Amino acid sequence: MAITIETGVHIDRSPEEVFDAIADVLASPEWIESVLEIRDYSGDPIGVGSTYKQVSKMLGKEFTIDIEVITFEPSARYGERFAGVIPGEMEITLEQVDGGTDVHIDAEIEPGGFFGLAAPLLKKSIQKQLSGDMNRLKEILENQ
Repeated sequence: MAITIETGVHIDRSPEEVFDAIADVLASPEWIESVLEIRDYSGDPIGVGSTYKQVSKMLGKEFTIDIEVITFEPSARYGERFAGVIPGEMEITLEQVDGGTDVHIDAEIEPGGFFGLAAPLLKKSIQKQLSGDMNRLKEILENQ
């Protein structure tokens, strides 16, 4: 069962600043609540085809997700493909608006195993988490 999730936030920073923060995957544990650790990062510089492993914890379960960067358009779009227990794709689009940046996230995942059984709960949990993550990123960037 595919799960589609959308969320967004306005950040009072330039698209360049927001994009740089989002694309800095090694710093993602600072603002993405479920991320415990990043391993085996192939970036430097990051771009389409870069890969890494993300160790996460959600709904009380710790798991590793293999991630590949599939879209990399500085200041405009960033996308990833996930493989593992929660496979799917996510795209983040940035639009300069009123001296800041509107950030929009579209994600589609195909959870399996335990997460497939918990799909309705998972959708609600991921929606809440993504909104919280975007608000944490907003707070970090706007307080620099």
